[in-house]
Amino acid sequence: MVTSLALPNVLNGYILSNAMDNTCMVWDIKPFCESESRMFKCLTGATHNFEKNLLKCCWSPDSRFISAGSADRTVNIWDF
Repeated sequence: MVTSLALPNVLNGYILSNAMDNTCMVWDIKPFCESESRMFKCLTGATHNFEKNLLKCCWSPDSRFISAGSADRTVNIWDF
């Protein structure tokens, strides 16, 4: 189940989602996708507690980094 969606500040053709399976995924939303799958990248490795959920995902202002907050009060940052 998806818990959060985020659009980048700079329109680059991608959307970010995080879900209850503890992953953040970057999706290609351009009209013509070059690959068969719209999933561009799956970001894993986030720390979590027994609740196993990420609460909110977001892009950095320049869309170079992705962050996600966890229920155990930690923030995970990935380089996009």
